[in-house]
Amino acid sequence: MPAAEMDAALDHAERLLGTMTPPTPGHGLPEAVRSALADEFDGPGLTPTGFMPTATHWEGDTLRFSGTGGILGDLEATVPGFELRTETLARRVIVENGTAVGAVLEDRRSGRSYEVRARHVVVCADGLRTPQVLYASGIRPAALGRYLNEHFQVTSFVSLADEFNPALFPPEPRNVRPVLTPFSDARPMQGGVMLLANSAYRMSLGGGDPLDDGDASARLAVLAWYGAKDLRSTDAVEFSDTETDFYGMPRMRIRYSHTDRDRATIEQMTSNSVRAARRIGTLHEPPALAAGGSSLHYQGTVRMGETDDGSSVCDPWLRVWGVDNLHVGGNGVIPTSTASNPTLTTVALAWRAATAIVRSLTSTRSATPAATA
Repeated sequence: MPAAEMDAALDHAERLLGTMTPPTPGHGLPEAVRSALADEFDGPGLTPTGFMPTATHWEGDTLRFSGTGGILGDLEATVPGFELRTETLARRVIVENGTAVGAVLEDRRSGRSYEVRARHVVVCADGLRTPQVLYASGIRPAALGRYLNEHFQVTSFVSLADEFNPALFPPEPRNVRPVLTPFSDARPMQGGVMLLANSAYRMSLGGGDPLDDGDASARLAVLAWYGAKDLRSTDAVEFSDTETDFYGMPRMRIRYSHTDRDRATIEQMTSNSVRAARRIGTLHEPPALAAGGSSLHYQGTVRMGETDDGSSVCDPWLRVWGVDNLHVGGNGVIPTSTASNPTLTTVALAWRAATAIVRSLTSTRSATPAATA
């Protein structure tokens, strides 16, 4: 899509999510770590090391993390006809004469199935279940479920060196400034360091109480590098015509493997993890590649494309090829591999598609007011 349109969509997504990007240079311990990693990794043609954007904002002394509720606001209470249905399974999309006209839903409490009719249908489950619903509906474009990918993730714990002892730095409000060594064309991966000292992200290291600021573990940091997958149509989620899963939907089978390029990327990510750790402290264990799927950021399975040439499921407005009034959403629509969390991109694409649906509804209402009363 045109770069200006994508930039506008990303700007809107940042406003919806309340995205906060800490300024560079920063201050305190996060700035000391950022500066050290910038000395280690920045160079010509590379995006400078800074701080990771977060979907957070302060309300007085309380740090708020953005979520679905922050975007929806009071829609359910104030907009007639808006409804969220819990414990409800989408069985299939209803298609009549090449047009999506509704969905078959199931109340999981009673087992009752029923139809909901609509002028536009959007299927937005996740990168695995969105293509599953389409497959169950008999909507099966050639690219459905294919190009499955997620970013690689190599993680480890680091004990900070004496120069980064949190006690040497002035206290500050909850730290929401993970250090970010960004993806660049010349380095197709990104690195991050989340400092546990004074962190807003609470975690446990063994089933006990979450880490608190007085604990010796405040000298710990989570070090992670993320890399982009080599895309192949043969990496896919496939669906059975004879077997079903727990919910009675077509059973999934995952086909996924690493290419030589993938193995080289993972090797470089591991090398960069060791290099970063040596600059700021000491590794607790060798960097470990996370298991496939553990990021929950899998994408590509209902990917968008410019033309209906068999390599995509939807167009740049997320309209499914060959079925009118049917849209898809979620991480699965992203057509390229990524080396970072895809939330902002996914929200931007969803907002862009939603504006097109609104325009369509508005123009139809203006043309035929009696039919929409």
